[in-house]
Amino acid sequence: MKKTFIPLLLLLTLMLGACTAAPTEPTQPSSRETSAEGVIPQDLLGTWSSAHDGELRVTETFTFYEDGAVYATVKRDGENAGAVNGTFYTVGGTLYCHIDSGTEQPYDLEYTFRIDGRELYLTDSDGTSQFLRVS
Repeated sequence: MKKTFIPLLLLLTLMLGACTAAPTEPTQPSSRETSAEGVIPQDLLGTWSSAHDGELRVTETFTFYEDGAVYATVKRDGENAGAVNGTFYTVGGTLYCHIDSGTEQPYDLEYTFRIDGRELYLTDSDGTSQFLRVS
C-alpha cells in the first residue's frame, strides 16, 4: 500500500497542538482571485478522502472549493485530530497549497497531482498518496 499523507499529518500534528481553536469548514469559501499563472481545475473541486489509512490509522480529507479555498481534516482511529484552512491553485501538474488558518504559523505545501476518474494522486518527496472522491 502507498504511504499515507505523512507530511501533512506531521505538520498538522505539530502545528495544531499549539492552537487554541480549530478552523471551521467554510460555509462560503473566502474570495480569492486566481493568479494569471495558476488555475483551478474543475475536476479537482470537491471532497477527497484517503484511500488507505495505513499503519498510523490516519484518514485525511481535503475539500477544494471553486474560489481557491481548501479545507483539510485529519482523523486518527476515527477521531478528529485537526483541521486547517487555506488556499490552493495549480500550475501544470503541480498543486500549491498555502495553509494559514488552524495553524500557529502559515506554511506552504507543493505536490505533483494526477486525477484518474474518482482517484486523486498526490506526490511529494515522501512518496505518493491516493485519495478517493467523496463528493
